[in-house]
Amino acid sequence: MATARVAAGMVAMVTTTVRARITATTETSRVAANQGLMLAAVAVVTDQTFGFVIFGQLRLPFLFSRETPFK
Repeated sequence: MATARVAAGMVAMVTTTVRARITATTETSRVAANQGLMLAAVAVVTDQTFGFVIFGQLRLPFLFSRETPFK
């Protein structure tokens, strides 16, 4: 449930930033939208990476075996 909310928030953040970039009329707003888009991309990559590292650590040894810690 929380993961779905986070994913929806990230999609909304990227969508809003892309829309701002498309509708930007001045050079300043284009630069700001580009920076926002880069920030959104970094946030998504960071969340995916650290989400796997932090929450995947417990499951990592079990990815390659038939056993699971969630019995």
